[in-house]
Amino acid sequence: MKRRHHYVSRFLLNNFSNDGMINCFDNVEKTIKYISTKDAAVIRDYYRINVEGLPEDIFEDVFNEIEAPVAQIIRNINETKQLPTDDEEIQYLFLFIASLACRVPSIRENVNKNIGEIIRLLGLQTISHRYEDLTESVMRNDPSTKKYTKKELLEILSDKEKISIEIANEMQMENILFLLDIIYKALYERNWYIGYVADNKTCRLITTDTPILLYFTKKMPQFYSPAFLTPDTILSFAIDPQTIIYSELGKVPTFPISLKNYTIRENNYLSTKLAKKYYFYKENDFYMFDDQRRKITLQQYWSS
Repeated sequence: MKRRHHYVSRFLLNNFSNDGMINCFDNVEKTIKYISTKDAAVIRDYYRINVEGLPEDIFEDVFNEIEAPVAQIIRNINETKQLPTDDEEIQYLFLFIASLACRVPSIRENVNKNIGEIIRLLGLQTISHRYEDLTESVMRNDPSTKKYTKKELLEILSDKEKISIEIANEMQMENILFLLDIIYKALYERNWYIGYVADNKTCRLITTDTPILLYFTKKMPQFYSPAFLTPDTILSFAIDPQTIIYSELGKVPTFPISLKNYTIRENNYLSTKLAKKYYFYKENDFYMFDDQRRKITLQQYWSS
């Protein structure tokens, strides 16, 4: 059974590597490690489930089945700077993008947080209206359980700092599949095009632990969050240092566009802002913007 699970596909990381070796930038520790892509974006038992009749690593196998044909599809995009026109290839590409968009740690944590909050609110409601029945059922199943008063339980559940709700991996994976299906269908509603970096440009694209970027094209209220069917949004997905896939809901270019250094730095800046912790690139530094939109390298940004 496979225990080390990539949340960013290894073949994608290889596109940003030097023959399988890649710089891993830790934005929390402000450190850089030169490691194998085998050891990058990996979490032990990340997709593991315990369901009778199913292999524990079935989700790792499912994602691998999606990735196998997509590796060649992305190689073709790199070479031709054209998106696939074959229906089956489009299906696999969209499944891959949807899976990357929902299975990374940042998204899983947000989904788990929302589920935990729903459970907490349901708990408050249940205790408020059915405290006696609930207490009787718990004590009947396990008489040694510590008995709390209704007031104590409500106080505990009302204080988010006092309660930690862990979501079982089986429920997490079920929600990932649900989210994957929603995103996959939404991708068909968007319009797609390719951006590429000319050889004479000094900047190159990076990838991160959150490789699918979704952001607004204009300033929006801070509490707004972009969604895959939200107008005025761009989805961007760097598939190697010189090629990026874009999609929008409106009119888009019908031919590949050459990216300016400004656009590349902007994409790298957004990549670092939307990532959870790690950035990946073949060199030990890269160009981006700082918060005032000034040209800077990552290491300069860290030291500023």
